[in-house]
Amino acid sequence: MVFSPDGRILAKSLIDKTIRLWNVESRTLTSTLHGSQSSANPLRFSDDGRTLSAFSMSDSVIRRWDVASGSPRPAIDAMGTRVNTNWGFTADLRTMGIARRGDGGVMVAQQASGPSIISAAGGAVLAGWWPPTGRPLVLLRSSDLTSAVIRDAEGGSDLVTIPENTRRLPAGDFSPDGQTVALSAADNAVRLWNTKTAKLLVTLKGHTDEIHAIRFSADGRMVASVSADKTLRLWDVVGGALIATLEGHTGQVYGVAISPDGRTVASGSTDKSIRLWDVQSNTQLGPLMGHTGLVPQLTFSPDGRTLASGSSDGTVRLWNVSDRTLRATRRTRAIYAMSFSPDSRSMVSNGSSHQDAVLWDVESAKAIKIFELGGFYWHFSFSPDGTALMLGTERTGMVTDLRDFKREDAITDWRAQAAKDEARYGLKLEGIALMPK
Repeated sequence: MVFSPDGRILAKSLIDKTIRLWNVESRTLTSTLHGSQSSANPLRFSDDGRTLSAFSMSDSVIRRWDVASGSPRPAIDAMGTRVNTNWGFTADLRTMGIARRGDGGVMVAQQASGPSIISAAGGAVLAGWWPPTGRPLVLLRSSDLTSAVIRDAEGGSDLVTIPENTRRLPAGDFSPDGQTVALSAADNAVRLWNTKTAKLLVTLKGHTDEIHAIRFSADGRMVASVSADKTLRLWDVVGGALIATLEGHTGQVYGVAISPDGRTVASGSTDKSIRLWDVQSNTQLGPLMGHTGLVPQLTFSPDGRTLASGSSDGTVRLWNVSDRTLRATRRTRAIYAMSFSPDSRSMVSNGSSHQDAVLWDVESAKAIKIFELGGFYWHFSFSPDGTALMLGTERTGMVTDLRDFKREDAITDWRAQAAKDEARYGLKLEGIALMPK
């Protein structure tokens, strides 16, 4: 169900394949819309509130109605895709953007002329890069594992193809200036490529098993890589020399992060520990214990004060870097990706479902926004000014504007409350909608 932009109308799809519209103030039924082919339709109002759209999963058609009269408007064929909940209108209400599932593409539908596919090639999102100004880039793994693609994240066009044979889900990262991309290969090496010419710059060899994660330092001079061989390796970007091999984990190492000042590296492992390393002395500063599962995700806050760790145990833990004490724990599901906002006050991570993501306030641990793109989220990154967010799954990705979401609108995680209501009262949550202010 969904509210109209002005908050006066509530729309809900019912099991009898109708859509009912209610007047919120009077709590009366104002209209019943017919023509849907599904009993559970994701719904969207246009920004002016005059048009209601519903996606029918049974025939992959987006049907539309005039809200005032209840009369149907021309439908849009989504061309066999399962778009689920992700489509929206441009400001002039003439164009509809649809995030496709299945092939991982995106389609743009002109309401008068029908849809045209602008990005049909899908792929797992490995990394994203935001320039100070201009369009962001995204690194995708090709579906046949023979190459990686650098794509314009907003325009949808492929800019360069990197001819690298990779594993099922390779590790990758952009350098801070966006000029270089690091990509793991099937031969357990890390290769650095020029993002404009796809020229191989250097090959970093030393790992003896699959590489799980790669990170550039903030100054772009160092690369850290972690592997199933239980080691963390630090590399010089310019010459390709191995700086250090850091050992101490008793299991495969999956997570790695470098502090903003480049002095500390964090690693996470199947041994359930997080280890901090001093880069200058190549010594261990001490383990952080508390997780009860694999720790594949680590990230430092931009201000360098907090280390966030995400685990398969379904928690995100926030640690004080200065004294290595636990600051807070947020419970969710297994964590595959997470990122701090530029001001260090918000985070985005996997949510309560395997196919959603949550933007949440670090101080209060309350949810600000829930995203549902479909598929496992592998990548999150904020624009430098924090007004936009890139989300990537194993099939596709999206860039979303955050300027409409205000911190004072933070809400509690409604899924946790729904579970309590179901246990106590026998009530089952079928949908949720937020009323505009």
